[in-house]
Amino acid sequence: MAPIRAWIESIRGDSEVYLYTGIRAGESRRRAGMLEREFSEYYDAWVYRPILRWSEQDVFDFLKSVSIPPNPLYEAGFTRVGCFPCIHARKSELARLSDSAWEKLKAWESRVGSTWFPPGLVPGQHITTISAARAWCKTKRGGRELDPAAPDAKDVPSCLSTWGVCE
Repeated sequence: MAPIRAWIESIRGDSEVYLYTGIRAGESRRRAGMLEREFSEYYDAWVYRPILRWSEQDVFDFLKSVSIPPNPLYEAGFTRVGCFPCIHARKSELARLSDSAWEKLKAWESRVGSTWFPPGLVPGQHITTISAARAWCKTKRGGRELDPAAPDAKDVPSCLSTWGVCE
């Protein structure tokens, strides 16, 4: 969030700033308690959440109505695609990542000097690196035995963000 705040400060001038975000209440308990609009002291800006009360189906119906195809990651079996891969992705979704996706994550981990996984993200598991996460996602529940039913990785498209921030 700090980079966004710094960017806002760099362009603000004397203008009031409005932030729009496409989150939905159905995505988490925390989001369910959010307001559709509120003033953020952190950003010193108004935050608007125009689709907060939409269902997932409402989003797909709207995209179809305006001839915008959904992110192809949904068709590849992923459920969270805002950041790819999402740190809250399901184990089965991580197992679908291609070798090239894991290599990108490993390169970023090396470049920033920090892991993609915060400590304790996976209870009972010591996952502190991309390599450990890659090995873990191919295991059965409990994380100790390889899962022969783990999905084969496919080379799926990655972040479609206009800014390419996930690349």
